[in-house]
Amino acid sequence: MIDPLLRQKVRNVVAKRLHRNMSRRGINLRDLSTRSGVAESVLREYLAAQREIKFDELRPAFGVFGITLMQALAPNGNKKKALDAAQLERLTERGAEAWKDVPDATKWVEELRGN
Repeated sequence: MIDPLLRQKVRNVVAKRLHRNMSRRGINLRDLSTRSGVAESVLREYLAAQREIKFDELRPAFGVFGITLMQALAPNGNKKKALDAAQLERLTERGAEAWKDVPDATKWVEELRGN
């Protein structure tokens, strides 16, 4: 038997990700229902995190957004990790350190190519 708290956490994630995808694409409940073939009342329960997960209902709902159910339920929510300013700065510093002894990277590459 699955822990009831875990089940609710999954329902909360589904609700959040449905809301996010609807908002990003400007799709309202009626549009999602029409496009997915899932009844508005069913979608409303998912959006309220009140409905038990049924793959045959969620698969077409997330399919409207061009994502698979597995992508929708993945730990990162099919979200691309954003590169923050500090990470970018560290990468830039590492690159500068790696290339510090090469005065002209283009010339160096051309020489390697035999040009």
